[in-house]
Amino acid sequence: MKVSEREALAHAANCAEEFRVHPLGFFFLKYCAGNEQARRIHVWLGNNATRTTNQLHLHSFDIESVVVVGKIRNELFRYRETAGGAVMEFEVSYNDGKSLLRRTGSVGELDPMGSFETPAGSWYRLEAGVIHRVIVEEAPCVTLVSTIERGTRICSYGLTDEEQPCVRRMVNREEVSQIAAALDGALHP
Repeated sequence: MKVSEREALAHAANCAEEFRVHPLGFFFLKYCAGNEQARRIHVWLGNNATRTTNQLHLHSFDIESVVVVGKIRNELFRYRETAGGAVMEFEVSYNDGKSLLRRTGSVGELDPMGSFETPAGSWYRLEAGVIHRVIVEEAPCVTLVSTIERGTRICSYGLTDEEQPCVRRMVNREEVSQIAAALDGALHP
């Protein structure tokens, strides 16, 4: 593990109470943010109680992620607009700490493009605009994420628009101790 990775994990372990819940079922902490670049730590504990229904999404930024502990799989898709399609497209916006989904009016199908696994000690890169779904293969899973903003719109894809706005709330005491344990496992394998 590189010194900068170890420092980031140690910093996160010292401020585990500052993590927030992400709509996709993991916890995140921004530890270095600028206008176009940001760094975050993501922690998946294995229970997806907070996970949203519409898990297929794309980002407005390029992402590089180092898997420190655990293993994840990314499934990649292409959206094809078709009349009478089963999948709805939503644009994601943020307001007052909430993620909001707004139907774009586009319906279609998602065609699988492939998938790849990233085990501990490896990294992956996804460009902005790539539709994907993250599946945790081994938990807990801790990743160090670097992003570069590209300004594309943020979208989510799914079968329902029944989801309520998701508050990116602060973690509770139980979650803090679970996150701290996962980070300790990453620091002291």
